[in-house]
Amino acid sequence: FLNELKVTQQLPPSSITVRELSSLNLNCGLEPPPDYIIWSFAQAGQPLATSSAVNQPRAPAGNRFANVSVSATPNGSLLVHRVGQGQSGRYQCQGLLRLQSVRTETLVNV
Repeated sequence: FLNELKVTQQLPPSSITVRELSSLNLNCGLEPPPDYIIWSFAQAGQPLATSSAVNQPRAPAGNRFANVSVSATPNGSLLVHRVGQGQSGRYQCQGLLRLQSVRTETLVNV
């Protein structure tokens, strides 16, 4: 029998505010460890981006996301470097394990 995939650490339920040019660190806890962690971003009033920071937990990656350099880690963390007004919006973390999917999201104001 498969273990049910669960969000063990939600993103902040209300909006959070960060200073321009600072770093934004979002953490999303998922158990058991998913096969994939997908981070999605949308500016206010826009649909979530289809080009997301996709991370296989066994292969840490750095990539471009929300038009800025980011680091996604196997434990469900997303670090956005030097945020600006363009990074204000909705961030979503989604975990995928076999046929299961769970997600959590938050609003960020810069």
